[in-house]
Amino acid sequence: MLVNLFPDGGDHEFGQCMDEDGRVYSFDLVYDRQMPKAEGRAVLRNWTDVTDTWQHRSLADETANAFIWRPPSRKTALPA
Repeated sequence: MLVNLFPDGGDHEFGQCMDEDGRVYSFDLVYDRQMPKAEGRAVLRNWTDVTDTWQHRSLADETANAFIWRPPSRKTALPA
């Protein structure tokens, strides 16, 4: 689940997301905004697990809300 994504300089955006197990990650999305179809050439950088420290980061309120509103995990049990 994407918690937040916002511009953080001329050529990148900063984001934070959560996986289905509740682990929280921060990342940079980097691309050249001046190039045609730049969003298709975007690259993730600085992918960092911040599960143990998100409470002390700038997006703490948004992350806490994501925990409340995230959809439940869905798992399929196949017969043996």
